[in-house]
Amino acid sequence: SDPAIHKQFLISFFKGDHGSSFARGELYEYDPVIPDARNSGSLASLAGLEEATENKDEYQRELARKRILLVHAQLLAESGIPLLYSGDEIATLNDQGYLIDPEKAHDSRWLHRPFFDWSRAKRRKDFSTDEGWVFLKLADLISIRKNNELFRSDVPSKIVECFEPPAYSFAKYHEGKTLIFIGNYCEDRQFINTEAFHNVGIYGQKTDLITGKVVDFSHDLVLVGPYEYLWLTEIEC
Repeated sequence: SDPAIHKQFLISFFKGDHGSSFARGELYEYDPVIPDARNSGSLASLAGLEEATENKDEYQRELARKRILLVHAQLLAESGIPLLYSGDEIATLNDQGYLIDPEKAHDSRWLHRPFFDWSRAKRRKDFSTDEGWVFLKLADLISIRKNNELFRSDVPSKIVECFEPPAYSFAKYHEGKTLIFIGNYCEDRQFINTEAFHNVGIYGQKTDLITGKVVDFSHDLVLVGPYEYLWLTEIEC
């Protein structure tokens, strides 16, 4: 597809203007001549949690929380040192309050730079809340990452060329072991052709470090659920 057209779609989508968008965001440094812009907004609001909360839509709320963890799961598995933006760990929503401050109103980045919400932080261990669900799930991912050498920041990753556009995958190799990240960036399940993994030397059964799910790459297809994320590797018996 045309990169310029795709960029315009992304700008529109994450501002919330596109018909199918679940995102709530604002434009930053909009240039009407090119036209070009970037988007502001907290991860939770861009992932749909703000809209789902306002609409009291439990199904969309569930999908939004899955999107949030999918993004974190990918970033934690990538090479390099992962960073968490303050507030993302408790699913902080956009703060429109900046608009009433004349010193901030001109800069939409204050949308995702609110004063830290300590009342929200106090609920971070309550799994029934959005902030608790995200915090505790994220804490589990971080714990797994800290205890596995495959996540070392200096271990390079190699993109697996999947042919299903909503799916993204990469592999990391370290001391004879393999870590495979698979993420489905779609609310529909995806069947991924395993030929792409065979092309980078991945065969046989791998186990998800997060859930214990077993994925068998000897089959023709791998099924990945809506917004599912997997950290697959060999598990020693």
